[in-house]
Amino acid sequence: YLSKSFASRHGFACYNTDEVRKEIVGVSAQTRCRAGLNGGIYTAEFTEKTYLALLDKARSRLKKGESGVVLDGSYSKEKERFRVLELAKSLAAEAVFVFCTCSEVIVQHRLLQRARDPEAVSDGNWEIYVSQKKSFEMPSELKAHELLSVDTDTSKDNLLQLLEKNLSLTAV
Repeated sequence: YLSKSFASRHGFACYNTDEVRKEIVGVSAQTRCRAGLNGGIYTAEFTEKTYLALLDKARSRLKKGESGVVLDGSYSKEKERFRVLELAKSLAAEAVFVFCTCSEVIVQHRLLQRARDPEAVSDGNWEIYVSQKKSFEMPSELKAHELLSVDTDTSKDNLLQLLEKNLSLTAV
């Protein structure tokens, strides 16, 4: 929810992996697509297709002269982050990854809330979280100016202020 709020405050387009993934298969964002871990639209191949689609959307917006785009996804693999950096470089843009963390108690609480929300887009659950956590490639390849680590165990307003301060932006 942070990415959409941040993008809205700054007039940026925001693309979410869950929404784009479902757009590719032609279902509404709120359609539940639970096929289990690494199944259905959550295979490694479909995930790669989804991340490439996000890059295409960002490229299109930035080429039109928009000042910013927010890509909302886990970017759990170095190769996914590398593609974003390459796109930014090719368009003389800046890429900053926001690495969000919080306690597992908060993660469990948020996953339960999301599971009860009929408007929720993500199909993520505890099993998926644990699996992603195990396979996550820490962003050690990123330079200091390309990575902002944020503990999300605070209010959305505090997080937005923190992002704006660290990214040298003001709300529009």
